[in-house]
Amino acid sequence: RERPVAGARWTMYDPPMIPATVSDITLGTDAGSQPDLSPAASSIWIQNLQERLRKLEERTSFTEAVVRQRSAKLLFAGSISGFLGFFFALLIGVVKERTTGQRDLNGHTFNSTRGYFPATVSEMVHDPAQPAGKVFFAFCFIGAIFIFFSWYPTQLRNAYIGDDTIACCGLSWVTIRQFIPATGMMLLSIITVVPAQQASITDEFCVGLHLLGACMLFVGYFVSEAQCIGWGCFKSCMQHKVHENESALRQRAFCLT
Repeated sequence: RERPVAGARWTMYDPPMIPATVSDITLGTDAGSQPDLSPAASSIWIQNLQERLRKLEERTSFTEAVVRQRSAKLLFAGSISGFLGFFFALLIGVVKERTTGQRDLNGHTFNSTRGYFPATVSEMVHDPAQPAGKVFFAFCFIGAIFIFFSWYPTQLRNAYIGDDTIACCGLSWVTIRQFIPATGMMLLSIITVVPAQQASITDEFCVGLHLLGACMLFVGYFVSEAQCIGWGCFKSCMQHKVHENESALRQRAFCLT
């Protein structure tokens, strides 16, 4: 055992004895000496204790504010990144259709003067080697990582509804909101689809997983948000209170509608 250095009460290898009562606490005396229980010493001890509690409360509030601010920033950056992934993919698809998409392989313009435009964004970004596929994967995957590591369902007061509200299988709505939409966004960006005319039997697995990711992202977020604010059928079974003003709640309900 390491011996304590001069002037120290204890070291990490020599833990202190926990005092049983307030009178057992020494005020600046050496080990083995009698405690000073005078009114002046007790007043000093109380003042020091109050000061430490005040500093501890300030530090706790500051740490909580920093964590919430970081969560909000990550959520905002992730949302913007995901939006840019869909926006640039659509923009690249429109530009491609207006330039090279109106000509056949021989360079002749189609009689209709219109090229083929994919029916969905998933079909538009199905090739990771093309510009649309690269941009979509980069922005959406980065956005999913930001949203996942923000932990906003547990950090933001307008999203956290407590772990007592169970959705299914013992999982709370907070847990579902944390893991389902962000994971679905990762699946959506990584596993691309193959056009139906070119898809083989094995490609159908990718199509199914891609659709699963899309359902986890859009349906998972929609249901979690509806349950959070008590929208629609969730209003009758709402057992929690969201820290949000009425105007913001109406705006969130309007967006779901």
